[in-house]
Amino acid sequence: MKQIQTIFFSVAAFSFLGTGWVKLFSSMGASRILNYMDPVFGFNYRTLFALSGIFELAVAFCLLWPFSHAVKRAWAFGAFLLLGFYRLAYEMTEAMEECPCLGHLTDKLSINPALLDALLIAFLIFGLAVSGLLFCVDIRAKQQIEVSERNH
Repeated sequence: MKQIQTIFFSVAAFSFLGTGWVKLFSSMGASRILNYMDPVFGFNYRTLFALSGIFELAVAFCLLWPFSHAVKRAWAFGAFLLLGFYRLAYEMTEAMEECPCLGHLTDKLSINPALLDALLIAFLIFGLAVSGLLFCVDIRAKQQIEVSERNH
């Protein structure tokens, strides 16, 4: 189980590193979207990209640093949960067709925004499911240990 967790933490960390840097890079660009207001938080996308980029880099740092697996599970689950809540709130606003989650990178690299949006949603669902499962398995294991200690 520890190997699966280690692989998941590494994949999640490098994904957060990538998206965090992309968002920070995008926040310094000249794209028009940076001046638009985010419908969820109410401030412009430049600020949102900068803050979310810093947040994602901090999560990546925590997942790569030699913290205990319990700390990493909490960070991963919390990060994916926050991103999931944001995405759900964004979808409820019906502001745009696709979330501009990675800023103007899609323009620079000629990536289809709808495809990238679908991939980001899939990664979010995967990350939320796996981190949530790991978090629940850890809670269940702790409960079993407590029951076992009480019985002896």
